[in-house]
Amino acid sequence: MTPNFSDRVEAFGSHRAPRPWLSLITVHKNDPQGLERTLESLARQSAQGVEHIVVDGSTQLVATSSLGELLTQCGTHWVDQSSTGIYGAMNEGLSHSIGKYVFFLNAGDELADPLVLSELQDLLTQERPDWLYGRLVLVSGQGKERVEPRFDFEREQLRHFRSQRFPKQSATIVKRELLLEVGGFDEELFLAADYQTMLLLTQRAKPLEWERCITRFYLGGQSSTSWQESLLQAHRARVAVYSCSSLESVTDLLLSIPQYGRAIFARIFGRV
Repeated sequence: MTPNFSDRVEAFGSHRAPRPWLSLITVHKNDPQGLERTLESLARQSAQGVEHIVVDGSTQLVATSSLGELLTQCGTHWVDQSSTGIYGAMNEGLSHSIGKYVFFLNAGDELADPLVLSELQDLLTQERPDWLYGRLVLVSGQGKERVEPRFDFEREQLRHFRSQRFPKQSATIVKRELLLEVGGFDEELFLAADYQTMLLLTQRAKPLEWERCITRFYLGGQSSTSWQESLLQAHRARVAVYSCSSLESVTDLLLSIPQYGRAIFARIFGRV
């Protein structure tokens, strides 16, 4: 885990008021069109009391007038990224946040429809979960869409989520305090830090499953293509979280290869 993560949290803390019910954090790097798409989906929301933070790691940002208008409309808190990598940026956004719950919606992805956040607020108010997950609309590079299929959470948990059927970060909302307790995201796992964090969350509390689609997620990111390294990092995450012995570690890796291969095959040759 990044040594200075706790220091960053202490530095920013909860100094802004009133406290929002949700901090929506967007990581952005050199994709102003994708950022506009994300902001437009946020601007269409009917919910109030949402804090929006953009952590920007761009080498050069060409800001258009429409982007500036959207940032103003969304009341965005802009943070220049001082850390490295996407998970460093996510930790940085978390350290700046003050909402009761935290949700990561990265640049290019969209909220599924204009009512998502208002319905989410009602659900969180009624159920008060420590964390919850919904479903994704997966969008291919060719624009084809399909809804991510449901899975049996308890069954997958017994199998240590080796099959890659698990709550995805892009459709997961977590209490800020709980996310801080598990240490945010391990920046050394540059392909599987969100997976490790999910494993840690499952050790703390059972999530609330929401059948609703939360996010339209655009495929093609680094973890979608570097599957061999992603496999190894996911294995490392399980070994660390479940404190596997040497024999258990070897068994876990062997068990994960065919299941992970099927998941990759379905992603490449499936309907999306």
